[in-house]
Amino acid sequence: MTVVEIKEKLKSLQPCKTDFNVILTGKKSKVCNGFYTIADRTICLNNLNFRTEHEMMGTAIHEYTHHLLGEADSGQSLYSGRHHGSDFYALNNSLLRKAKETGVLRFRHEEDESFMALVDELKKIDSQIQQLKREYGKILEKIHNQAVDNGYMLKAVFSENLKIDEVSARKIMAASRLPEVGSFLIQDFLSVPDKEKTFTGADIRECEGLSAAEVREKLKKRKNEGNNTEKLIAEKKRIENQITRMRWRLDEITKLIESNGESGADDVG
Repeated sequence: MTVVEIKEKLKSLQPCKTDFNVILTGKKSKVCNGFYTIADRTICLNNLNFRTEHEMMGTAIHEYTHHLLGEADSGQSLYSGRHHGSDFYALNNSLLRKAKETGVLRFRHEEDESFMALVDELKKIDSQIQQLKREYGKILEKIHNQAVDNGYMLKAVFSENLKIDEVSARKIMAASRLPEVGSFLIQDFLSVPDKEKTFTGADIRECEGLSAAEVREKLKKRKNEGNNTEKLIAEKKRIENQITRMRWRLDEITKLIESNGESGADDVG
């Protein structure tokens, strides 16, 4: 596969605003399969590392993800060292899925029946685990409610009898109240603040085919789409608190300077 073909296939997955280069180094590396340099917008592929062209395209898509994100934030994520956050994996997973759908990539593991049988077995176990967690959470909520009604010390119940902390207990109870879904993604929904937990069964199932990183980005976007006035009010309050603390510290430093000045004058006399 030529660099021109690689470049065209990458652009077919998602167009970019700025041009980029692709270089096949002709090398084998133990350090990495490829890398992206933002200064000259170049994707370098150590092509002797790969057994197939599909493997090489997988790495090319990884580096192309860096290029697309670098365009979006003017390279801040790359310069700051935040190379592989949830935004990276969300976009990368989306590109990989499109590459599979369009034939740019071939997922060879999905053609291996014995391998996929193991994957299916794990997914079944995951579903069973989630069901047990749901039942655990419902019973835990009954324990919580009865303890409150009877005036029992909740912290003692959690720490001494159940051997879990209160924060974990509340997360488990919250999980049991979410719409039915058997997936590791449940943790991503639990990371959303309580006041924003307005998800319906349809909302959660919409995310079921996505990766964990894509779900986190969806939730982050949803959170950022909140009332702009509320955000401004919160920011105003935060700045006012900072100003109050700075004024207090300024007064404290001024008094210390004045006190030290008087002490110095006494020493001279």
